[in-house]
Amino acid sequence: MHSSTRIIIFMLALLLATILSDQAIIDYAKRLDVAKLDGSMHSQPLEQWLSDHFDEVSWRAECALKDPPDPFPVCVQVYVRRGELSGDLMLDVGDEQNGLAEKPILRYAAMHRDSILNGFRMTTKLSGVSELCAQLEQEAKHSTQPRVDDLPDWAKPQDNDVDLDGDGTIEHVEIIDLGGLDVHRYQLRAGPAAIEGEFFAAENDKPQVRFVRIDGWLEGNGRQEVEVMTSGPSDCRYEFFDYREGRFTRLVTLNSDNCSYAPVLLGACRIRMSSWHGFWEQRDRYELTPEPLLVKIPQRYYDVDVQGRWKENGDPIDVLLYDSAEKTYLVRETTGMVKVVREEDVTTLLDVEWAD
Repeated sequence: MHSSTRIIIFMLALLLATILSDQAIIDYAKRLDVAKLDGSMHSQPLEQWLSDHFDEVSWRAECALKDPPDPFPVCVQVYVRRGELSGDLMLDVGDEQNGLAEKPILRYAAMHRDSILNGFRMTTKLSGVSELCAQLEQEAKHSTQPRVDDLPDWAKPQDNDVDLDGDGTIEHVEIIDLGGLDVHRYQLRAGPAAIEGEFFAAENDKPQVRFVRIDGWLEGNGRQEVEVMTSGPSDCRYEFFDYREGRFTRLVTLNSDNCSYAPVLLGACRIRMSSWHGFWEQRDRYELTPEPLLVKIPQRYYDVDVQGRWKENGDPIDVLLYDSAEKTYLVRETTGMVKVVREEDVTTLLDVEWAD
């Protein structure tokens, strides 16, 4: 392909990206004939059909795909709600190279039904737009909530009635999946108090909740915090929440590249969070303050204590400390001599045992 041809193709792609504003993409999706998305349906604009069947409809030009194809698709996400039923659709309406397509693709469709048993959401994957109607009809015939035995394990009621703030009153704590595509939002509730977060849901993972007591709270004992653990594609997130005076406060959000490293309660208002640095484990401490917040305790030097060898001559060494301010390691030789190695030179100079 000649360079001039490449330039023309690039300019056309750039022009398409400029012309296809979010609103233009959404307007195109609203005008789509539902019969093009689902052959079992009669011809009608998608916006009109959704408005006739749902109380709430919202549109967003976004392509939340974990592994998008090339060329990158142009997508519209549609969120709908009627009563306890909500749903989301993702439409592939073209791509960034060729523009809007004459025949769109329904890439994803699902309906969600909130469960009063524990605030969880039951999701049904759909193969066509017409199945949205089938779900609505089923809802009209069966307005009662499902039996506990019919629920998946993650949706069955747990012991979520606890005294969070130590005042002797029991709060009912629940976590609700607000839906989405690969990334969902969740809502943590205790009575009227609510706070939101997000989690990666492509593998059907759900937020895990536990109640922890960080001993030695400055205002007295008896208070419990809520820890919400969510899994990502290759990591885990730990969020801590405090409940007092009828509302939640996010204390801290901690991310771990290795899900085997979970926060450890140390007592005395402190927790420890570890992270892996290829050949050693860094341990950071967080302290609970009156605000309340979990604040990282400043620390310059970290104990490494790893044995290895110099790559140049094979002599044994001990990697003693890591200086987080200078980004250097303190290395001791068998002669007792201590040397400083910069972080960026470790792989070149030191032979240590690396692990993921």
